[in-house]
Amino acid sequence: MTSAREHAVVSSRQAMLQLNVAVALFGLAGLLGKVTAASALMIVMGRTVFGTAAFAVLFATGLLPRPDTLFRRFLKLAWPGLLLAFHWVTFYQSIRTSSVAIALLSYSSFPVFVTLVEPIIFREPRRRVDVVTALLVLVGLAVLTPNFDPNDAATVGVAWGVLSGISFAAVILMNRHFAADLPPVTIAAGQNLFAALAMVTLLPLYYEPLAIRDWLLLVLLGVVFTALAHFLFIQSLVNIRVQLASIVSAMESIYGGLFAWILLGEYPSLRTLCGGALILAAVVIGASAHPYQVSEPL
Repeated sequence: MTSAREHAVVSSRQAMLQLNVAVALFGLAGLLGKVTAASALMIVMGRTVFGTAAFAVLFATGLLPRPDTLFRRFLKLAWPGLLLAFHWVTFYQSIRTSSVAIALLSYSSFPVFVTLVEPIIFREPRRRVDVVTALLVLVGLAVLTPNFDPNDAATVGVAWGVLSGISFAAVILMNRHFAADLPPVTIAAGQNLFAALAMVTLLPLYYEPLAIRDWLLLVLLGVVFTALAHFLFIQSLVNIRVQLASIVSAMESIYGGLFAWILLGEYPSLRTLCGGALILAAVVIGASAHPYQVSEPL
């Protein structure tokens, strides 16, 4: 008969596997921005619409608990939903402009923006570690940027990636506010829904015809790399400490860069590796110093 301790160990291992698979899927999501002919706007439209449909199936089948909250509380997710759409557009624009590695690494600076702004919003004391991580990210971004020529693709990619990180930091700060009233699954699905509504509303402004292959890729992005990845991520938090989940989430850039190297032949330069190492070091230090924080990756 299996003891409670053995059962806990097995559950923790399964949760750790779920967490790593989820983070790997989030990292792989960036690659679809390279292999599809769709624009950044069309990519985000497909991701949010098909992701929302997949979330609906997860709720209907009982794999995820159905949202049980007041409608007016649910409506509060509209603003972070719009920001999430903007975040994804800037992220995929960074990928289309530069490379998967540069986009993921520059986006990965978002935890530092959170730690810099969070004490001001929530009136909490600032700690020395926040200054250290901020400086590491600034140095990392400077190393990551080959020059400050606005015509240079890598420079433009870093700029879009940082903008993506700043907007995602805003989403995270809003999520901390809403977390007291809404469960994580409701926040994830609700934001995705409002992002989809925004993208569909504006669709006449940017619509472009796509080949069947590109539509299939967008379905894959929404169902597997968004809804399924969120499902695995949220499920893993039942048996994984928040601090550990935060640190593992930093692996998203590593997974994404590794897959881009293997599948797309995007070999990162020494400058990219050095800049990325500094940014990821800042993220891990920040996650270790703020064990209460965890955010869902892309």
